[in-house]
Amino acid sequence: MVKKRTKTSLSIKKRKRKVDVDILSPKVLNAEKVGETIAYEPERVIGRELKLNLGNLLRKAELRNKDVILKITKVEGTKAYSEIKGIQTKESFLKRIIRRRTTKIDVIERFYSKDGKKVKVKAYAIAYRKVDREKRTAIRKKIENLFKENEINTIFRKVIYEKLGEKIKELSQKITPTKYGDIIEITIESKMV
Repeated sequence: MVKKRTKTSLSIKKRKRKVDVDILSPKVLNAEKVGETIAYEPERVIGRELKLNLGNLLRKAELRNKDVILKITKVEGTKAYSEIKGIQTKESFLKRIIRRRTTKIDVIERFYSKDGKKVKVKAYAIAYRKVDREKRTAIRKKIENLFKENEINTIFRKVIYEKLGEKIKELSQKITPTKYGDIIEITIESKMV
């Protein structure tokens, strides 16, 4: 038989109320409110990540195929400040671009930025026809030189505002007719020891 609960067996504790914490984007993305989250203590939101559509965030239709990943790094009162952890192009967009009788030239580069962060960059160019190995290697080398010796915020700013994809297309256009060029993914992997 089940015992009946009494008031003494129930713990009567004051429960903490959850607090709404506003999440602010970094200065590169206009430092505006991008969302809110709840927590018992505002400091507990440090380390949380958000994935937002870049086109909606900046109100630019040409960036709707990219997502930005923000990581909360600092909290002051009920405001949480974030940094960009990475930018990704949507898979559905990539699948739509690649067709038969074209060549996709991938570049995957890992390097340390000037501010000591380990960065992984995936870029690509799509040529109108099949491209031989020597030309693909030449295109890869030109794309790799775009990213070296920059701070991480400068790289993100170039991807978002300066249309780095068009520069990739121009570089590869000099070697072979190119249909498209852009960044697949940029992520911060870790800090340099």
